[in-house]
Amino acid sequence: MCFEGPLFIVGMPRSGTTLLKRLLCAHPNIRMPRGESSVIPWYSGKMQKFGNLSDIRDFKKFYDHITRSMFFQANKKNIIPLDVWYSSAGNFSCRNIFEALLFYYTGKQNKGDGIVWGDKSPVYMIHMPALKQIFPDARFVHIIRDVRDHALSVRNTWGKNPFRAAYRWNGRVLKAHAEGYSLNRDENCYIEIKYEELLRDTTGVLENIFDFLQLPFEKEKYLKGGKGDGVFVDMKNKKFVDRKNTGKYDNIDAFNEDEISRIEAIAKDAMRECGYVTSGKKGRDISVFTLAWYTITDYLVTLRLIYRKFGIRKILPLIRPRF
Repeated sequence: MCFEGPLFIVGMPRSGTTLLKRLLCAHPNIRMPRGESSVIPWYSGKMQKFGNLSDIRDFKKFYDHITRSMFFQANKKNIIPLDVWYSSAGNFSCRNIFEALLFYYTGKQNKGDGIVWGDKSPVYMIHMPALKQIFPDARFVHIIRDVRDHALSVRNTWGKNPFRAAYRWNGRVLKAHAEGYSLNRDENCYIEIKYEELLRDTTGVLENIFDFLQLPFEKEKYLKGGKGDGVFVDMKNKKFVDRKNTGKYDNIDAFNEDEISRIEAIAKDAMRECGYVTSGKKGRDISVFTLAWYTITDYLVTLRLIYRKFGIRKILPLIRPRF
């Protein structure tokens, strides 16, 4: 039987998950919703607190709670109606409830229609075993970006601390790497790709992914029509993959040598595991107290970002300790 999902794109934020999603969703048989669900593992352990979800009154409690999450804010013009979700939730297991939700937002009609449904939620990289228990057929594509470019992007995009970003990158990449290949002992359900390789050999990496997903790869649809080797990332608006978007951490206006060596020292274990070469210079690691301070300041930055995007009334229901 052909694979039809779920497919989860995982990885650290600012590591190419959105780029990969756009590339994969250009295939006519792959569909993912707008935004990131992000909350499935969190709710899977708390469904019982809402009562008997087969009772519409208890299901409404669950509905009212989850529709305050950021996923529904991203889809606020098209929030799934209560009666539609309830009537399509099957036996009201965690799997059936969230399957019905993602079917609604991906437009998948039913099983057996050949459509691969899925979701791009970077945070799921640390929840793959839990998701595999909920969705036994799940497959994962983990995209990894050089920690130095990742930390630079986190700093430049959100104003967060690059050393804490490196610390989180190290721990989460190691965890995902170990758990992903552990899942592969039973079946081929996890692959890793490098962001740098995706830019350098886009069609080659995509061919491997589509083979993993048991889908045909029509290479010519991604190419820009005989002019150079450009690859579409947004076919509708004729935007191409930026092959030069790597190694930016080494630019003169990015990090200095001490900052680079410190990031390398903090993330050395995962860099070694993933095959990234360091500068060879000795750097200073991060202390527990320094990390705690960076965590507090990043939390305040998160509050500011959410306030700017959603306003004061949205802060309290949106904030969760998962940043």
